[in-house]
Amino acid sequence: MGEGRRIYSREFKEDAVRLLESGTKSGYQIEEDLGIGRGVVYRWRRAMRQEHENGLRAFPGNGNPRDEELGRLRKELAEMTEERDILRKAVAIFSKDEAMKFGFMAKHQGIHSVEKMARTFGVSRSGYYAWRGRPGK
Repeated sequence: MGEGRRIYSREFKEDAVRLLESGTKSGYQIEEDLGIGRGVVYRWRRAMRQEHENGLRAFPGNGNPRDEELGRLRKELAEMTEERDILRKAVAIFSKDEAMKFGFMAKHQGIHSVEKMARTFGVSRSGYYAWRGRPGK
């Protein structure tokens, strides 16, 4: 009688792919040593690359809805972090003048906290409050 389909943990698959990519052994040797079928370690590597490139989860297994939500939230966080970093760089380029930054902060103080805006613009809160206290501000 043939064996049922074997299930390997994500960690096992990742270790096998790392071993393949280290170049110390061929894929065939790794498969022989680990007792897995021919070509399996290459499929695992392809799945991991697709996960990295497309954000699709490699080796999803049976998973549960919470895992899907966590993956979605992590992807969303990565996108938001990238957008924030882009905006920070744009702010640094387009608003070299502190008066522009402080003016923006004064206009949006009711919407955003001074602390967060100061951190985003790379200025101090005390500098903002000193600017605000100047005549004509």
